[in-house]
Amino acid sequence: MPINWGELNAVTNRKLIPELQDAVYKSGPLFLHLYQRGNVNPDGGTHIEVPVLYTKRYAQAYQRYETLDTTPYEIVQNAKFDWKSYQKPVVIDGMTQIVNAGQSSLINIINVKMQEAELSFRETFSVDMFAATQDPKKIETLQIAVSATGTYGEIDRTTNDWWRAQEALNVNQYVSRSLVQDMYGRCTFGATAPDLIITTQKIWDQIWELTASNQRFGEGDEFTIGAPFIRWNRARIMVDQFCPPGHVYFLNTDFIYLFVHPERNFSSTGWMQAINQDAMVLRLFWVGNLVVANPRFHGRITGVLES
Repeated sequence: MPINWGELNAVTNRKLIPELQDAVYKSGPLFLHLYQRGNVNPDGGTHIEVPVLYTKRYAQAYQRYETLDTTPYEIVQNAKFDWKSYQKPVVIDGMTQIVNAGQSSLINIINVKMQEAELSFRETFSVDMFAATQDPKKIETLQIAVSATGTYGEIDRTTNDWWRAQEALNVNQYVSRSLVQDMYGRCTFGATAPDLIITTQKIWDQIWELTASNQRFGEGDEFTIGAPFIRWNRARIMVDQFCPPGHVYFLNTDFIYLFVHPERNFSSTGWMQAINQDAMVLRLFWVGNLVVANPRFHGRITGVLES
C-alpha cells in the first residue's frame, strides 16, 4: 500500500511540531523562565524594536496659580535588532521508507527524527546564546548584551551609560557570599531585582556548599519543571551546561524577551520529494531573536575559579 504523505504531514503539523515547540521553549534555564513568564513574544515587522526609557523628568511642585512647565521632552528611545533565521532539515531516505513499510512504522521513524531536530535546535540556541562574539546571523549573545561596553541594539554604551550592564570581570577568585551578593545588589534597583542566576555546574556546587547550612536550595518546582536550583534572595541559581567556564550571569527576566516571528515559529515545508535524492525531506524554519532590555538591570561575573 503506498504511503500517504498527506496524512503524515497532518500528523507532523498537528502533533509533532507543537511538541517540538514546547520542548525547545522549555529548554535551559533562561528559555524556561521566559516561557513561564509569557516572554516568548510572537511579533512581526521589518526589525525588532524595543522602546527603552532612557531618561526621566522629575515631577514639579507648585503652589496655586503658579505657571506650570509644559516643555516637551523625549524620554523613550528604541533599541533595534535584526531577525535571525534558523533551519533544520528532517530527512527520511527511500530505503528507510521501504524497510518500515506501513503508516504506523513510519510515524515512529518520523517521531524519532523530530526528536533529533528538537535536540538540534535546543543545543544550537544554547551555544549561540553564550557565544563570546556576535555572529550577525545568530541570536544575540548574552556576553554582548550583558556588558558595559560596545554597541547593543544600535545604542552605543560609550555615550549612553544608562545602557551599560553591571560587570565584575576576571575576578580570579573562588565564589563567595560577598561576591554573589555584591553583584546581586548592583543589579537591584528598588523593587526590581534579578530572578535568575545562571552559572556552570562547578560554580553551582561551590554556591551549594556556601548555602547548604541555610537550606537555601531546592530540587525544582512547577516553575523550573524539576530542574534543581538554589534560592538566593529573590533569585534562583541554576546550571546551564553551555555557560562558559568561570561565568555567572545575573538576569532579570522581566526585561528579557524571546521574539518569534509568527510565520516562522518552527514552520514546516511539509514532506517533499528531494530533487536529486531518493528521500523525503521536511524543512523546519525558525525566525526570531533574544533581546535583553534595560541591560543595567543585569550583570555578569567572569573569571571565577572552578578548581
